[in-house]
Parts: sequence; C-alpha cells; structure tokens
Amino acid sequence: MASAISAVVGGIRIAITAVLSLLLSIFILPLLVFGPHFTPAAAINGFFLRMFALAVMPLSDKFGFATGDLEEYREPPPLHEKCAKERSKEWLRAPVIRTWFSRLHKQFVAKTFDQAGRWMTDEQLRGLHSDLKSVAEDSLDECPTYGVFCSDFDDVRSALSNRLCTIVYDGNKAVAFTAIVFLPSRDGDQVYVHLGLTMIRKAYRGQRIQTPMMTQCMTLPLVNLGVLGYPLTSIAASPAGVGSVSDQFDNVYPHYDEKAECKPDYHLRIARHILANFRQEFGSAHSAVFDESTFVVRGSNDPSGGGAFQFIKEDGEPVSRYKVNKCNEFCKRVLDLKKGDELFQVAHVHLIRRMLNDKKRRNKMRKLIKQQEKES
Repeated sequence: MASAISAVVGGIRIAITAVLSLLLSIFILPLLVFGPHFTPAAAINGFFLRMFALAVMPLSDKFGFATGDLEEYREPPPLHEKCAKERSKEWLRAPVIRTWFSRLHKQFVAKTFDQAGRWMTDEQLRGLHSDLKSVAEDSLDECPTYGVFCSDFDDVRSALSNRLCTIVYDGNKAVAFTAIVFLPSRDGDQVYVHLGLTMIRKAYRGQRIQTPMMTQCMTLPLVNLGVLGYPLTSIAASPAGVGSVSDQFDNVYPHYDEKAECKPDYHLRIARHILANFRQEFGSAHSAVFDESTFVVRGSNDPSGGGAFQFIKEDGEPVSRYKVNKCNEFCKRVLDLKKGDELFQVAHVHLIRRMLNDKKRRNKMRKLIKQQEKES
C-alpha cells in the first residue's frame, strides 16, 4: 500500500514538473528574451522558477538538483538563532534550495551552499570553513584575513550568511572553490551579486574545473532569488579575472576591448553604491580612491588602508594572465599592481540571453584566439 501511494505521489510530482516546465517555456520565457530587465514579466517568471524548483527538489536523486546531501541534509535545521535575529539580512530572502550537489567530469563533485551561515550547525560550518581555508592556503603564499577567512567564528558565520559558495571535491578533499556575495541595493528592493574569490589548488589547475564550478555558482541564485537575471559586480587585479567577466556576461563595463559604453544610471550608480558601502565585503582598502573615468580603484589592496595585501606582488606582475593578449595589455596599461590597484566591473546576468548567446560567445573566443595565434 505504501509503495503504491509513493508511486502515485511521484507521478503527481513529475506531472507538476512537466506542467510548470511547459508554462515556463511557452508563455513566460519569450516575454523575457526581448523584454527589459526587472519587468512584471520577470517577477512572474521568478514565481515560476521557484515553483519549478519546489517541484523538482523531490526528484533530486535523478536530476542532480538537490536541497542537500540525501542522507545528511534531508531535513535541514531551521535558521540558526544568531542569524535569524540579524536584522541586516532581512533584505535577503532565505534560500529555497540550500545545497546543490552535482557530479562534474572525471572524479570531481561540486557542492554549492547558499547562505550557509543562516542554517548550518556550528560543526557543519566549521567543516565548510576548514575546506575553504585549506584551498586558499594552497593557492596563495598567504591566506587573506577578510570575509570567510576571519579567525573569529562569529565573523565567519556572519560572512557566510550572505554568501553562496561552490566547492569542488576530489573524494573528500576540497580542491577548488568560488564564492559570490549578496549585497542590497540602496533601497533594499533589489539584490546585487558580487563575484568573490575563485581559488584552485596548484596541483589541480588546468583540469577544466573553473567553468563548470562558476556555472553552478551563478545558476542557483536565479532560483533562490526568484529572478531571471541580476546585476553583477566584480573587482580584480588579474587579467584572468577581468577577461573572464568581460567575455562571460552581458552589459559589461569596463571591457578590455574598450568599446563598451558606461551607462551612468546603471554602471556608475551601482559602482558608487557598492564601493561606498561594502568595501569590507571584498577586502578593498577604505583609503582607496575610485576613479570614475576608468573604474580603477587606486590602492584597493593597500595594506595601510586595510586592503587585501596578500594579492600584491612585489614584481608588479599579475597573479594570472588571460588567454586573450589584448586583455593582458589593457590591464598592464590601466593598473599599477605594485600600488595595489584593482579594476571594478559592473555587468548583468540574464539566464535566457546567456543560453542564447553561449554558442556565439564560444565562437567569438575561438576566432580571437586563432587570430592571436596567427599574429604571433
């Protein structure tokens, strides 16, 4: 009898998933492919995305779209007391899907944790913190001391209460991670996503880990925020970081090809707001100066102003270069790495546009690299 009921319930869930998928693809998505950002249609689509997620979650063992580990997190604990009382996080809704585990190529498994500081137990959070720190220590000569790398455990919980982290494991060993930070708009009615650190153990670099890890990290917020797209910001000193943002997202400024136009009501407004209020979230010195004409943050990593000095190299060379030489030359021209300069970029993530333009982006990149090889 129990098995029959389970089969019926499973059938109903599959039917709900199919219906919601049909509605999403036929009626909602076409409106958003050509429509502006943050329209009533986007709000409707956000509702369907969340309903779709709820329908799919029970089928996570088939779809790899999970609320957590099937054994350990099937019944996740309520929001942690400390963060449930934290009024500053009221602008950020609690995640529908707290964890998402998926298998990558080879032996790698990616595990994404959304706002872990709000719901993990102390033991779970210490384990997550240990994994992040072990990767950072292997990636850099010296580990940063801000955000998730704070020594005080309460600060770690607070930092992870508005962050989403994706960690790649080889067995039980954490080998790479990337993180994003959720930040409120001036009115608190919109969530901005800031690209945090991406680190890979030295022995695991060059194994095609970064792209699938980043994709998983950037996808889950679409469901948990209930939106089809969101504003995205990034600050970086390395050409690899600047180039990746330039080529992977929409409406990017500044772009290394120097053809992008700054829109004061979007790019400049968001940059001013983030740098005026949230520098501590990404280790930018309070004494750093934002050059609005170039979007260069002068002295961002300056240790005397509280910057993340761990990213300054004495020889003035970048930590990592980009596959497009034009980007490397652009960064060398606009950034003084010995003084800790970084480039602030503002972009936009849009699920449907990204899907439609993905092949076009890849073809463009191949042409750039081929042209570069011919010229060299």
